[in-house]
Amino acid sequence: MSGDDNASLMSAQEGSAAAVEPFAPSELVVCEECRRANSPNRPSCIYCGAQLSARVADQIEVRTDSSPTSETATEYLFLPPEQLPKAAASADQIAALLGIKPEEMLSAIGAGGPLPLFAASTVDEQTKFAGEVETLGLELVGIPREVTLNGSWMKLRGLEFSEDTIAPIAKGSTDACFPWSDLVQVVSGRIIRNRVELEEKRQRGRLKQLGSRHLTADELLIDLYFKPPADAWRIYANTFDFSCLQAEKRVTAFENSAALLKLIRECALNVEIDDSFNRKRSLLASVWPIETDSKSEWSPIIRQKFNFMTVTTVDNESQFDRYSRALQYLRCKALESTE
Repeated sequence: MSGDDNASLMSAQEGSAAAVEPFAPSELVVCEECRRANSPNRPSCIYCGAQLSARVADQIEVRTDSSPTSETATEYLFLPPEQLPKAAASADQIAALLGIKPEEMLSAIGAGGPLPLFAASTVDEQTKFAGEVETLGLELVGIPREVTLNGSWMKLRGLEFSEDTIAPIAKGSTDACFPWSDLVQVVSGRIIRNRVELEEKRQRGRLKQLGSRHLTADELLIDLYFKPPADAWRIYANTFDFSCLQAEKRVTAFENSAALLKLIRECALNVEIDDSFNRKRSLLASVWPIETDSKSEWSPIIRQKFNFMTVTTVDNESQFDRYSRALQYLRCKALESTE
């Protein structure tokens, strides 16, 4: 049991009002001497005793403040499309606030569509960043965090078109069929998946590396959103049957995807198509970091009892999921305001 836990337990036994406070990983303070994480309410490191930096005092003040500004932030901050001309004139200042290169900011602005700028951990951080952006003459919109975390898609195997309607071909029976006018949002993006397999032999407490493999794959995803409360549809281009394109069908999945988006643009007069995901990677990474998954499993390559491999996978699909949901939320809000 750590010193913090002991102190809290003793206070509780003595009838003190002290209570153990949970801290998120982002709130912990790293000691500059031993590089270990400490709770933000400690003046010195619990492991080596070194004094924590002056920055800790500011964090303690924010954490112990009982005002609403110390509460957890509940929104992501986006720059709406109508603000892009002003944003281009202030690209250097916005890039400095985000810690990215000005050319990356200009590329994201040139891609069009709303820009995800900031994910605050506290209301105080959120208010501070919004104020800094507003001094540049820009206005931000907030998107609730739960919007990007909740949602599901019906995976499509194909589509059926008529002059007036669009219908899915999906696993299991479905009677879903919508007029083209109900299709209001399409979001597309390239998903890159990296998988590193490290072969290991574990015997007598020792670990020996036998070899490694690095596999990379990419795929285009397309999300289709209809007027609520209809379910969203998702196309994985590598496994999708593009027979609906008929004479326009091409050889590769990327060519067929482009032809499909062109057809949708011509038939769905109310649709907004956003294909800017790939050009906003720097912004997206600062708001929704790419997730890494690592696990150890038995290796089927060399069939011996003590051979395993450590598999590390990295992909940006969860990043695309959140971006897609955020765009759909903003599109629904825009439609509500015009009704």
